[in-house]
This record gives sequence, C-alpha cells and structure tokens, in this order.
Amino acid sequence: MSSRGISRAELERRRQEQIRKEQERKRQDQVRVNTQEMCAEIEAIIFDIASTNSAGHIRMEMEEVTKVRDEAISLLKSDVDAAEQKARQSKSLVNALNELAESRMQEKQMELDRVKLELEATLMQIRQFQDTSSDSLACSEAELLASKLLDANDRIAKGIRIGVEGEISAVKYEMEQIKVASSERSVAEECRKHIVKSLRGSMQELGFIVGNPKIIHEAGQVVLEGQMANGRLAQFRVNVDGEMEFDLEGYVGRECSNHLDAVLEEMRDRYGVNCTPPQHNWKNPDRISKGSKDFPTGGSSKQMGGGT
Repeated sequence: MSSRGISRAELERRRQEQIRKEQERKRQDQVRVNTQEMCAEIEAIIFDIASTNSAGHIRMEMEEVTKVRDEAISLLKSDVDAAEQKARQSKSLVNALNELAESRMQEKQMELDRVKLELEATLMQIRQFQDTSSDSLACSEAELLASKLLDANDRIAKGIRIGVEGEISAVKYEMEQIKVASSERSVAEECRKHIVKSLRGSMQELGFIVGNPKIIHEAGQVVLEGQMANGRLAQFRVNVDGEMEFDLEGYVGRECSNHLDAVLEEMRDRYGVNCTPPQHNWKNPDRISKGSKDFPTGGSSKQMGGGT
C-alpha cells in the first residue's frame, strides 16, 4: 500500500472522528440545555410550594430535592449525563411533593379536628357544671380553666396543636379536683345546716328565745344566739367542718354544763345529731355567779352529724 493510500485512510478516519466528536459535543450541549431547563423548572416548582401553607409539611423533602438539583448543576461542566440523571431524580422527587404535602395537610387537619372536638367537649362539661352548681368558689375556679381552653382553642384555629392536648388533660384533671372539693363542701354545708337546724330547735325546746342564724363569712361560721327568760345567754358557733363552739353567760356555778348537756341530748334524741363530749374552758370558775359576766366557753369535737 502506498503512502498516498495510507494518508487517505488516515484522513477519512480523522474526518469520521471529527464528525463523531462534533455530534457528541452537540449531544452534550443539548443534554446540558435540557438539564438546565429541568433544573429551572424544579426551582420554579419549589418556589411555588414554598409560597403555600403546605411547605411546612414537607420541609425535609424540599431540602432533599434542592440538594439533588444543586448536585445536578454542579455536574454540568464535568459530566452532563450524570447531571441529567441527578436532574431527573430531583424532578421525580419534586413532582411527588404536592401530593405528599396535601396528604400531610389532611392528616394534620384531622388531628386538629380531633383535638378541637375534645377541647369543645371539655369546655361544655365545665359550662354544664357552672350552670348547675351553686358553689361560687368552684364556679370561679372553673372559669379560669375555661379561659385556658379558650386560649388553646385560638391556637388550634391557627393550626397549632403542640402542647394543646397536654393542656386539655391538665384542665380535665383540675376540673375533677374542683368537683371533688365542691362536693365535699356541699356535704359539709348540708351537715352544718342540719346541725344548725337541730341546735336551734333544741334551744327552743329548752326555753331559749333564739334569733335567726347569722353568717360570719370571714370566720366561716354560722352563729346562733339564744336568751332565757331569766336573762341567761347562750351563743353557739358552727364551723364549716361541723365543729361547734359555745359561750354561756349568766349561769350560777357549773349549772351551765348541765344546760349544755341538755341541749346536746335534745339534738341527739330529737334530731339524730351525735356529739362527742364537750371540752370546757372556764374563764373564772371561782367568780361564776348569777349576773357575773364571767362565763364558760368551749366546744365539741368535729364528730357531729346526723346519726353518727
């Protein structure tokens, strides 16, 4: 083969190689353009999602899409095929974001609706208690709990659920404590009313002229005062817990003790109120006489009540 023939073959080979390189260059340029367009499209989708309320539900996924897109951009100069592959991966991820965000928004709304229903039910129970209770203290305490729930409801309206369930549970527990305390006060007050009623009746049976009961709010006591025709005075104070204190005036010697025992026996026999033995506090036993202002005081224990 002549040198001239070899030159022609070499030239053809070189020409074909040049054509192949040119075609590859054009292909890579096209891939680069397509990848750039794809990355721009991905960026636009991310921007649209970020401007909606759904972005917070898919924050981590959006970060992953952005990371893969940035990797695609960084490969454009060195490896357009790898860049295109990364861009396609990023686009596949971003296309699923809207559906994923919608699904998570629905889940969150369902949770918010559930918590809202629980809050409203708890608030309704508080209002029902306030409507039916005559305990002003308990109603005031319940109102504070209702205010907490109303504040929590405002947060739910803004889509905030964190901490609200814990607050509802705490309110439920506190409300139960309020109900228990109110019930105990109610029972104690009924017991005291019975004691006051039986005490008043017993004093009247024994000849006392008894005035209407007086309530001393600051002391938490109900006071009954009675006077005999001979001027002897008796004052009884009944505390919230049923404990009774007494003051007797105008009695000779220790006859006041006998009269007190008669009152307590009348309460027991006629009204079923049992009292433990009273404790006396003699202010000046040596000076007690008819007309003396010195008089015994004392009180029974707390074990007072109907039939106990």
